[in-house]
Amino acid sequence: MSKQTLKVQKVLVVVKQPVLERYRKQGERASKLAPGYLRNIRAGEKRHREAVEQVKAALRGRLGLAFELSGTGKAKQGGFDLLLAVGGDGTLLRAAHRYYHPSLAVLGVNSDPKRSTGFLCRATAGDFNSKLEKLLTGKCRLLSLSRLRLRLDGRELAERPLNDVLIANAIPVCQSRYVLGVGGKREEQRSSGIWVATAVGSSSVIGAIGGRQLPLAAKTIQYAVREPCFSRGKFRLVSGRLAPGNKLRMRSMMAQGRIYLDGAGCSYAFGLGSELVIDRAPKPLLLVDF
Repeated sequence: MSKQTLKVQKVLVVVKQPVLERYRKQGERASKLAPGYLRNIRAGEKRHREAVEQVKAALRGRLGLAFELSGTGKAKQGGFDLLLAVGGDGTLLRAAHRYYHPSLAVLGVNSDPKRSTGFLCRATAGDFNSKLEKLLTGKCRLLSLSRLRLRLDGRELAERPLNDVLIANAIPVCQSRYVLGVGGKREEQRSSGIWVATAVGSSSVIGAIGGRQLPLAAKTIQYAVREPCFSRGKFRLVSGRLAPGNKLRMRSMMAQGRIYLDGAGCSYAFGLGSELVIDRAPKPLLLVDF
């Protein structure tokens, strides 16, 4: 993939919400945590705050480069050329759900490499200044990452998962019951749920239950049933790939089913009789790479 210059004038910076701040909003007290764990969290949050300031300073150092900072989801959408996610992969995924537009490029900045997973993050606070220079002078490339499109009971969901989707019973100890359809085949199943993943998500959970790790830019969508219940015979549709243009279809046979998009931060009810259709979204996410 060739190097290219991005025309960037305005940047939207999305930062992760600190762990202790989330606890406070949930009415929990940090004093309940083990002392050593609490010290590690506070040290990590200090590194995160310093990283955010370094990113802001680097952006301010570029004449004519405006930016808007948002950690609360209240930023005005539109008018941006670059989406910066400062945190880890979770922050990038949440930012992609809330703010991404196909005309935007996305750059992840891992604010705390000691504690934060940054598989998709192509910069850190320490090298952000130099990476920004490369981005603005044509020394970067854009990876086209496939996303998932979901239709629930005929309504297309706004989110486009970049990693994976889990469909399961909301009560972990209860079986997931559903009718699964792939490529003209259809069967009733009982299991612990189904993972559906993009190439980005192929290196995550689905790889441990039958999926294959794929190159990031691959367009393949995989599915895998976790802990299938074979008490009534083997299933034909345990794992596989969706052929181009094909769809995965599910009908819920659960009163308390749930659809989880890119983790637990975004989910939808999948009640009795609900229908879900998943395929590859027509427009990818453009990730800045070096």
